[in-house]
Amino acid sequence: MPNRVLRNWTASKKVAKLSAEEERLLTRLVMTVDDYGRFHADPVMIKSLCFPRLDKITVTQVEKWLSALGEIVVFYTHKGEKYLEIYNFNQTVRLKKEKFPKPSESDILEFESRCTADAQQMQESCAPETKRNESETNPKLESESKSRKREPQRDILFRDSEYFDIELLEKKLFDCGPPYSIALVKHYFDAALNWSDAGGKKKKDWLATIRGFIKRDEDEGKLKIKLSGLNIIPIIPKTPMDRAKQKLAEADRLEALQKQSKNDEQRKIS
Repeated sequence: MPNRVLRNWTASKKVAKLSAEEERLLTRLVMTVDDYGRFHADPVMIKSLCFPRLDKITVTQVEKWLSALGEIVVFYTHKGEKYLEIYNFNQTVRLKKEKFPKPSESDILEFESRCTADAQQMQESCAPETKRNESETNPKLESESKSRKREPQRDILFRDSEYFDIELLEKKLFDCGPPYSIALVKHYFDAALNWSDAGGKKKKDWLATIRGFIKRDEDEGKLKIKLSGLNIIPIIPKTPMDRAKQKLAEADRLEALQKQSKNDEQRKIS
């Protein structure tokens, strides 16, 4: 029986969108998935294993509730079987054991890109009333607004994106805070470029994609971090907030270096 820490998600915007039944399914999935947050995505299996004593609940209901978890759960297929993974599950209660195959990197990136696009669409639809009123009374603004609607954000190659500028990428990752601010930007810049060029991969938001690379490496203990004195783009803090961020990033970088050194020593001993 897996051990679980049920985190407080009462302030989560994504969970707040769920109905009571959908949140109940999410709670039961948290109690049922393996140590990596993975489980069957077949509604029949979920009905049987998550609601074993509730005959009134149907497979059709489970399928409907499951479809509402698209911003929280990654759905993927492995060898013809459907699986799911609760994104950023991060259970570290004991030694982890895998019971189900993990999603591919492309599955994770597609999930992150979709969530980012949904968040941007939500932000645009919730624009302040004053701005909407201003566009209604100003023909020029109204025309520009319609023009933007006719030109939705499209998938592009990494080399065609604004982040094919390592200085801009460095600044954006620095603003995101750890672990992104301590990541070796040149490594992840090259990784995104090679991945995009090799298979013609296109994304709407390449910053989110690169952040996905960094987060996955951190979760797997493979994060490439900056070494002291070898930062690719030196960032000079201009405000007290920037200086505070830089101090925090430096502390996290040193902690990551110590952890990496300790892991290297353990591997040598073993």
